[in-house]
Amino acid sequence: MVNWFADNNLKVLDFEAGNYFAIVLVQNSQGKKEFYAIGQKTVNTYNPATSSYADFDRFGPNAKAVYGTSIYYLADIDAESVASFACTWNAVAYVLMDTSKKPVSIIPNNPDA
Repeated sequence: MVNWFADNNLKVLDFEAGNYFAIVLVQNSQGKKEFYAIGQKTVNTYNPATSSYADFDRFGPNAKAVYGTSIYYLADIDAESVASFACTWNAVAYVLMDTSKKPVSIIPNNPDA
């Protein structure tokens, strides 16, 4: 399965693993960053609020299967705007970069200093 990334001209830049899945940050042949997930997309999870089990879509509704039911392209994530990411037991957390380019100064009443 790991060879799939190299076979598809995807350079692995970073990798984070959860309990039953992993998220892979890659760079494609055009230099664009993309996210892929490895693992089971849908899991049956217990919801204590309703005291019942329900399917949980771990990678989002637009995750596209690219290698059987094992590797998914995460179309909803703009990898270029992600500063960092981490996996929990059943989810992924993304830290997004600030793209607003606000001026910053150590002198509060003179922001251009």
